[in-house]
Amino acid sequence: EYIARLVFDSKHKTLCLIKNNAVIGGICFRQFPSQEFTEVVFHAVSSNEQVKGYGTHLMNHLKDYHVQCGIYHFLTYADQYAIGYFKKQGFSDNITLPKHKYEGYIKDYEGATLMQCTLNPKICYKQLSKVIKRQKEIVQGLVEWKQSKINKVYPGLTCFKKGVSRIPIENIPGIHESGWTPSSVKEEEHSNVNQKHFLHIWNRLKGHNSAWPFLEPVKTEIAPDYYQYIK
Repeated sequence: EYIARLVFDSKHKTLCLIKNNAVIGGICFRQFPSQEFTEVVFHAVSSNEQVKGYGTHLMNHLKDYHVQCGIYHFLTYADQYAIGYFKKQGFSDNITLPKHKYEGYIKDYEGATLMQCTLNPKICYKQLSKVIKRQKEIVQGLVEWKQSKINKVYPGLTCFKKGVSRIPIENIPGIHESGWTPSSVKEEEHSNVNQKHFLHIWNRLKGHNSAWPFLEPVKTEIAPDYYQYIK
């Protein structure tokens, strides 16, 4: 009765997925153009048709429809079983839409989590999976092409076994052939700055009054069975 009332409510719209002349899924939603968002009231796919991508197919059509309408925010209340699904669809429990935009417009559901999805008007969501797949193919092709240009395999570095803690990047055999340039040194300098910060934090921790139990390894003379429990 509740679902029927929403579906036939003139304020709501429903997007249906039809397979073999039968409805196997749908999304019921209500638009609030003046508030710049749409409430996804419920989203369902027949149990025997789930885990086949139909839910994502429906959601992508709904996203493209709203991009055409100029509405770029979805809000929905998800129960604990639906949170994972909505996260995969780009929803988050981090609500960036101002509260005054939706407060009093959508119904609160006890025990459910309010989630938001923000649309990018430059994306065609129905083609998104194909675009991502094509991007992966291009990157993989570039990696394989680069690997085919490498004609020499260099042995691993042995200097660290002799007590050397670090060497200049440019001294690594084959580094120049890989495309490395001295401009990358800036990243190393940035890393050195971070290391100084970490050392400062480390020294502060060691100097704390409560740090004494962790400064030296536990001696078996004091606690004979310690290492039987702590690995």
